[in-house]
This record gives sequence, C-alpha cells and structure tokens, in this order.
Amino acid sequence: VTHTVVIKVLMAYFEARAMDKLWELPYIYPTCLCRIDITDGVPEILLHGDISHYESSEAGMES
Repeated sequence: VTHTVVIKVLMAYFEARAMDKLWELPYIYPTCLCRIDITDGVPEILLHGDISHYESSEAGMES
C-alpha cells in the first residue's frame, strides 16, 4: 500500500519504461491492484492498475 507515484515508478521499473513515459496509461486509481510475481529472478506482471474489485453488487448488499 502506497501512493500513486511510488506505484508508477515501481511498475515502470518492471516494464522497463522510460521515466519520461511514467504518466502514460494505465492510470493508477486509488485502491487499484498491481501484482508482480518473480520466479527465478524473472518478473511477470500479473495485475497493473486493476480495478475489477470496484464492481459491486449493491442489490446484494440490501438487508
């Protein structure tokens, strides 16, 4: 859990993205998910700015 700019820099590192391209998409929304798995020193980006958990079923939350 951290601020957007830290996430953007970390993801840019794993994407090998130049710093002048830092603010290109994807947009990092509050509480979005980013996941990187590293196996034998090789990073794999599994989630980058994922907001699929934003979808909610308000109808299912009614009492």
